[in-house]
Amino acid sequence: MWWFVLKSEYLIITSISSKAGSASFFDNNTKAVVSIIDVAQNSSSLYFYYLSNGKWKKPIKLFDDKGQYAFSYIDEKSQSLYFSADIQGGYGGYDVYVSSFNGDNFSKPINLGN
Repeated sequence: MWWFVLKSEYLIITSISSKAGSASFFDNNTKAVVSIIDVAQNSSSLYFYYLSNGKWKKPIKLFDDKGQYAFSYIDEKSQSLYFSADIQGGYGGYDVYVSSFNGDNFSKPINLGN
């Protein structure tokens, strides 16, 4: 069980079985991509958070591919999310992926390797 309190540039986590990996804020700190590490399941995923009417909305899991996701980074100019993952279809270990943000959703990740 875990929950978040997001304030501007700060991420505060209270947790029993999960821990935060990293957070990338963008769009004047009204949106964030957070890497969540689930210790009980030995997995990590990326979640999208956004601020609406002064309150952070329920997180949305970004990708359903099984694997480990980490080290998110948002390039605000291109609205691109870069991250590392060891998902199926990769070249082994953690590969670097990019996903475009269209204002509402993120595109399917593209492996930048090779």
